[in-house]
Amino acid sequence: MSNQPLTPAHTVDLARSIMNDRQAADFEENKECNFAINPAGIGRFRVNAFVQQANVGIVLRVITTTIPRSRNWGCRPCSRMSS
Repeated sequence: MSNQPLTPAHTVDLARSIMNDRQAADFEENKECNFAINPAGIGRFRVNAFVQQANVGIVLRVITTTIPRSRNWGCRPCSRMSS
């Protein structure tokens, strides 16, 4: 980790480092690519890499590996699905 802000070049390098060759080709052609990564010991993520205003951006969303039971959602009993 670093306190330095990412430069546009660093962002491009980071995006490419988490893509396979097919994803990188798709990204180059369409200027966006959606895919998943699963770094060992860290977790699962959905990734959206895109070009916006001539700069590369990356959004990562955590995918939980456990599905919560409906009783833990905080909904009233009549609005919950059976589980």
